[in-house]
Amino acid sequence: MTDYSKWRKTMKNVLKWGLGIVAVLSIAWLIVGESFQETETQQTAKEKPGQSNDAPPFETTAGEIAKAYANDAVAADEKYKNKAFIVSGSVVDKSTDPSEHAVLILEGGIDPLLEPHFTLADSEKSKAAELKKGQKVKLQCYGKGEVSKIAHAEDCEILFIDWN
Repeated sequence: MTDYSKWRKTMKNVLKWGLGIVAVLSIAWLIVGESFQETETQQTAKEKPGQSNDAPPFETTAGEIAKAYANDAVAADEKYKNKAFIVSGSVVDKSTDPSEHAVLILEGGIDPLLEPHFTLADSEKSKAAELKKGQKVKLQCYGKGEVSKIAHAEDCEILFIDWN
């Protein structure tokens, strides 16, 4: 056998082994990555950080939230952030966020540019489409805190719509 033939045979073996190792590692990565993603999703669905499943949501208004954040954002975070609450107010506007979730902006009465924002759960998008400015609503939400001087809540479900 010539040196070239030996080299070629060796390179074929190296290539076979290398491709085999890459294939095994790829499959392992897919399995582990999928398993990790399922575990993370299950934990998120169970409970949000700081949320107590024992505490029932308390009731408030969009005006109270806006006033609390305007007066003292740290104290307002202590009361609303990572907590479930029921909020009522009048729709000032509605839009979508970058993830295409429906967002309701409720009248806070402090500053028209800093009205509280409530991101709705995906299941509420069709209800949000029917809402008009000025309608009174009641939502159950999860406080997210202040973002750029604006109070935010997420995972909101519409509990009541005043159609009058």
